[in-house]
Amino acid sequence: MEIISEGYATAQLHPWNDSRTPKHMQEKLRMLTNLYVPEEHRRQGYATALLNKVAVMADRDQLTIVLEAAHHETETEILLDLYGKNGYQKLQDEPLLLVRFPKVEVSMPMPKTIDLAVAAATNRSLH
Repeated sequence: MEIISEGYATAQLHPWNDSRTPKHMQEKLRMLTNLYVPEEHRRQGYATALLNKVAVMADRDQLTIVLEAAHHETETEILLDLYGKNGYQKLQDEPLLLVRFPKVEVSMPMPKTIDLAVAAATNRSLH
């Protein structure tokens, strides 16, 4: 387990540990729990900053994050709005689970035919 913090926000990031999940999938899954911001510091962007920090790490390492949202102190709609704005999608209601898939950067090489067309249009040689 890793403690993540950003300003007044803290959370715990756990390796996925569910024997029903194939081992090769567990390596790319993490569970984010216990996201907490003291009441006097809420609605100041600390939770969003922490979620952004987790997103950068998850995208870099191509991790899927499952988040368990404890909603005993905060209304569910407020949480869904916060997490939704940060790329999380609701999986189920009880317990409230959300998921964020890593962003995949796609880069494709330009096909040779397009290179030739660009060269011809700009009066350049490819060599």
